[in-house]
Amino acid sequence: MTDFKDTIYWQIYGDVFAFHKKYVEVKEDDEYWRQVICEASMLDKKYENLPEKEFAKQLILAVLDELDRLAKERRSDAEKI
Repeated sequence: MTDFKDTIYWQIYGDVFAFHKKYVEVKEDDEYWRQVICEASMLDKKYENLPEKEFAKQLILAVLDELDRLAKERRSDAEKI
């Protein structure tokens, strides 16, 4: 069996993890969200010609969903104050 670190999956996980880590501190400004969308799009394009493209896309979408959830949670918490 091939070492998992030598697979495209390892690279996808690493790229999506770095993306998540970079943007996990959600900001409520347009520039932050423009950067998030731009980088997500670049990541998607990076893997678009590979058989694992759908896997990469789903991981990217999961991170985007999580960032959106965090933003909504932050807004909800701010409204309670």
